[in-house]
Amino acid sequence: MMKFRKVSLLAVLAAVSLVSCEKDEDVDIKYMDGSIRLEVPAYLKPGDKLSFNLKESLGEISSVSRDDGGPVGYYFVDPSNSSTRDTLLTEDGEWLDGGLYEYEVPDTLATLSLALVAFGGDYSTSRGSSSFTVVKPGLNGENSVTGFDTGGDATMTDSRDGLEYYVTTIGNTQWMRQNLAWDGTGGEEDKTVGRAYEDCDVMSTIFGRYYTWDEAQSACPPGWRLPKDTDWAALAEKYGETHEPGTDYEGLAGDLLEQTLAFNGTKMWEYWKDVDMTNASRLSVMPVGFANVDDAEYDFDFLYTYAAFWTGDEYGGDLGVVRYVIAGYDLVYWGVMPKGDLAYSVRCVRDL
Repeated sequence: MMKFRKVSLLAVLAAVSLVSCEKDEDVDIKYMDGSIRLEVPAYLKPGDKLSFNLKESLGEISSVSRDDGGPVGYYFVDPSNSSTRDTLLTEDGEWLDGGLYEYEVPDTLATLSLALVAFGGDYSTSRGSSSFTVVKPGLNGENSVTGFDTGGDATMTDSRDGLEYYVTTIGNTQWMRQNLAWDGTGGEEDKTVGRAYEDCDVMSTIFGRYYTWDEAQSACPPGWRLPKDTDWAALAEKYGETHEPGTDYEGLAGDLLEQTLAFNGTKMWEYWKDVDMTNASRLSVMPVGFANVDDAEYDFDFLYTYAAFWTGDEYGGDLGVVRYVIAGYDLVYWGVMPKGDLAYSVRCVRDL
């Protein structure tokens, strides 16, 4: 008797499953045509505002439509709370809040995502989204860059824009401990120089700006200059194992690297057994990569892998001399690169 009941139960479950599958197969999910392209800056700081006048820009942002010609509504999803939806265009064609959406970036260090959703009738919704990372300039331990040992080092202020930099003295030369962030403001020609990481101005004072060789030659503040390769040789003579100008410097990289550096909680220099990261020079070099430049378009790459700096030297007229560090190697490399095809970081020096 028990055996019969068990078999019957299995048969019933199988029949129910079959009916359920048949029902699923009968469901005709309808999808909208087109897409939504939502663009926001890759990096923003707390207090920045994202603003979209959807009533004016809908045609540029969305090409979504229904194949039955029916109306489509739109709502934004709050990046800080996905359950909060702000409808700007109802399915009945009514604009709410004048079609204007505004969002203030919260005081947090996180990567958030803003989404615009199209809806209508019994069609599946269509979504477009764009992510951004919240960053905070500064070195007080609560900002994006942490682990930077300010110690008792002196500071200098760039008279052109008022930005302040930590500096350290090595021999008879004073070096900036941070990458230059001057954007041309206050200069003699007052034109934009350098480029912020991912074209987000908030990143200028975090990673410094990226300059072509020509821009770098006149980018340093009054009284300061771009280091020559002989300056790097003097640095290598004090801390490295080799120091001949125009060569790679062995055993120097570790003395330039601060192993506690982190960006938004991500460690910038990973541990490598072959590199003893002492930061003995106190230059606190950051692996912020570089940019390939093509017809004024900047393609940023190799974050957390490369740290590269223009020198004041050139090679053969079309090439500039660069000093760079590659993650995992205790070498400061010497190289020559096309002056206008690459954008690197800049550190400035001053003779004492």
